[in-house]
Amino acid sequence: MKVTYPVIFTDVNTNILVEVPDLGILTEANEEGKGKSSISDAIEMARDAIGLVCINLQDENKPIPKPTTIEDIDVMKWTFAECGKGIVSLVDVDLTTYKKNE
Repeated sequence: MKVTYPVIFTDVNTNILVEVPDLGILTEANEEGKGKSSISDAIEMARDAIGLVCINLQDENKPIPKPTTIEDIDVMKWTFAECGKGIVSLVDVDLTTYKKNE
């Protein structure tokens, strides 16, 4: 099963903040104690967080929320809006593959 969610990436001075509104995910790209990560690292962090949340929902026999359309995401209305300029992108995860690699 493959899922795709809109993700808001907010670039701040020392980090890239990551929010997946449909799943209540708030995280960041940087590993603790390391320098600023790249957008590739932020996308990978988003993918990992989405995979973990969705697999946990499946394991608990709970429904996986349907994604909001990318057009309906207003970056100015979410958690990190005041931290910097946010951009929205879609991030996909193949949950079957993700679970095998867990």
